[in-house]
Amino acid sequence: MKRILLAMLATSPLLVAAQQAFTIKGKFSAVTKATIFLYYEKQQQHFSDSAKTTDGSFNFTGTVDQAEKAMLVVKLAGQASIDGVEFYLEPGNISIKGPDVKKAVITGGKIQDDLNLLWKQTAHLKFEQEDINRQSLKLSSLKGKYVLLDFWASWCGPCRAENPNVLKAYNKFKDRRFEILAVSLDNNKERWLSAINQDGMPWIHVSDLKGWKNEVAVQYDIRSIPQNLLIGPDGVIIAKNLRGETLEEKLNEIFR
Repeated sequence: MKRILLAMLATSPLLVAAQQAFTIKGKFSAVTKATIFLYYEKQQQHFSDSAKTTDGSFNFTGTVDQAEKAMLVVKLAGQASIDGVEFYLEPGNISIKGPDVKKAVITGGKIQDDLNLLWKQTAHLKFEQEDINRQSLKLSSLKGKYVLLDFWASWCGPCRAENPNVLKAYNKFKDRRFEILAVSLDNNKERWLSAINQDGMPWIHVSDLKGWKNEVAVQYDIRSIPQNLLIGPDGVIIAKNLRGETLEEKLNEIFR
């Protein structure tokens, strides 16, 4: 595998230690021909690695001297679009499995396993932000419903391309205890409101207009968009990053 320096997101230092080996073994059961990319940082340098697969299986090896924020990206053969997932790259054995990268289950590192447990346990129901009418709205006020917490922005092309899928799901399930709470990473109110109108999004919208410093996005460690979380009536996160048909499929499963 060819490894090159590549610019990517900076990460915070965690668990500083001597260099140790990592091994990533993965399998995406619904993927055939694709190129898998791994991006991470080590010693203030940015690295990438890649692997081609014909059956969804892939492996990466290397060394890190501390836990690092990493990203795994999948580009399917013959398609221009890509999907990815962020995770913590740590020394030891890491497993990445699922039908595809959007439904990947990542296990094997202490930080990642602790994070997985956190996502299962709580949705951090205490946040509060202003809606389009400058009225304060609490996520906890929606407890008892299935809530899609959707992070997006007017300037985000992939977000805007995904909105028709979200609208289709909303119209189908809005009368069945399903609500969408969209958190915008915009910093311009006019553009934010214009995009809501242009894309015909009738659900709840909030933003503090601080861009990437949006307090809710920071709380949830949002580093890329679009991203979403599906929160159950009890406040527990039950799914992440439901895009395209997977959102409607998950809601069909819930409300059947």
